[in-house]
Amino acid sequence: MKQLSVFLIFSLSTTILCYGQSSMYSYKEVYWYPSNFKKHGVTKTKEYSYELKRNGKVKDSTLMCTQEYDSLRNRVFGMEYYQIFGSHTPSKTEFYNYERIYNQDEKLTKETHESISPKNKKSYGSIDSEYNNREILSEYNKKGDIIKEISNEISISYSVDKKTKDTLSYHKYIKPKIMELIYKEDKLILQYNTVDSTKHISKHNFFNTKETIEDTTYCYYCHPRHKSQEKHYSKNGLLKQYISYTYDNEIHTKIYFYYDEKQRITKEVDSTGWFHTTIKPYLESITTYEYNESGKTVTKVRIANEFSSSTSTIEKYDLKNRVIESCYISEDYKSCISYIYENDKLKTVINSDKESEYFIHFLYNEQGLLIEEKKIHNNKTKSLTRYYYE
Repeated sequence: MKQLSVFLIFSLSTTILCYGQSSMYSYKEVYWYPSNFKKHGVTKTKEYSYELKRNGKVKDSTLMCTQEYDSLRNRVFGMEYYQIFGSHTPSKTEFYNYERIYNQDEKLTKETHESISPKNKKSYGSIDSEYNNREILSEYNKKGDIIKEISNEISISYSVDKKTKDTLSYHKYIKPKIMELIYKEDKLILQYNTVDSTKHISKHNFFNTKETIEDTTYCYYCHPRHKSQEKHYSKNGLLKQYISYTYDNEIHTKIYFYYDEKQRITKEVDSTGWFHTTIKPYLESITTYEYNESGKTVTKVRIANEFSSSTSTIEKYDLKNRVIESCYISEDYKSCISYIYENDKLKTVINSDKESEYFIHFLYNEQGLLIEEKKIHNNKTKSLTRYYYE
């Protein structure tokens, strides 16, 4: 799986990254590390999304993603996209260039995202443009554990004169977030987060005057270094308690873990609301693990409270720890996703609820590389994605 930034993970609730539509089910098939390129003798991969006619035939295609391997710098670079979904606005797709640099142990040390198309706005006498970029820097200890991550959100905006095309103003904002991880006897025990001061670099050149440059730092939305997560382990090294904290170093959530005589996890008890001053902490969910000859079943029940109603998620796994079915159940709704494997490859995904059912079929070449993804609803092909290797 991709080494997603911890900060990035928290931002994905309304965003799906490249290979992120139906490809979420085959993510490891299409996201490549340097070793994947070496293994298959490939230097570049491409993903195309095909626009279909009403009869299901191909009408047009769009290049969505590329991955290219640079062996001299041990980096993977190319183009990706993400989709933004709004509750009251149509979804939109935005493309960006990326670069990922790895160390000798194939640990991600630097990742950059740069917008391809700016957000343009015309104003009186000028055109205003804005780019939103990201840079992530990671550090590891001698054992290969990540110990520090700096995530810089970089916003660049400038105004250009409509007639002369001269740059009238330029602004660059760098907003850093810092994550630090502490280990004890090879176990992660503490995580600290910091939202640092924003750095602002600006240049102005109005009315043919001498260019002025300003470099300032301010704290508009800062949080000093604070404890974010804490983990406690039993004498035999099993995780027994997880605690998360708010920005104010107050306890937010506590999760307790229980095991059987074979040291297999059997239950998680999640309580939250510890930071509230007007109400007591409350039980949020209970997750149980049941094991049998064919695999295991994981059931998570969210407890009804004054904030939400009761829901449950049931996941079934085979002996290879692959999910084969996942169901979401609420008071008036149920949906299930089934996963069918063939030759250790995901072959078909079936997504169904009481109103509809659709299928996602995956096709591989002789090398076992994913070459096609097809989504079918009511016996009609709704989306088609193909992958190419060079």
